[in-house]
Amino acid sequence: LIKFTKDGYLRQEATSTCSHENTAITFESHTWKHPMRCDECNEFIKEYDYYSYEKRKSRDKRGDKFKYLCCLSCYARLFPSRHFKVPFARIIRMTLPLSLRLSYWKNIVTGEVLYEAPDKRVCLLYTSPSPRD
Repeated sequence: LIKFTKDGYLRQEATSTCSHENTAITFESHTWKHPMRCDECNEFIKEYDYYSYEKRKSRDKRGDKFKYLCCLSCYARLFPSRHFKVPFARIIRMTLPLSLRLSYWKNIVTGEVLYEAPDKRVCLLYTSPSPRD
């Protein structure tokens, strides 16, 4: 939705756009409260659905678990050949609970966290005629 002034010029609010070339370098987006990486591609899982496999490492009282996570794209790529790092028959599809969902951007250099996509103001000439003319 583009907003115009009464004179037919672009309003200042319409000039805010997300500059992806700048944010891709210093910011990475997360959709999980505690981001987890896919064990196949080593990228952060962005989707709320994922595949998981858990196994106890030993039978001692501590109950340490081996946990395997796989994103949807890696699962789709590996499904025909069934060459997963864990037994295929025991991989189950999981959905992230609502309480663990949180969309935010994190600066990989400074650690700054933003809850809205970082944007960059783009200067436009306000004296240019509107498209309605």
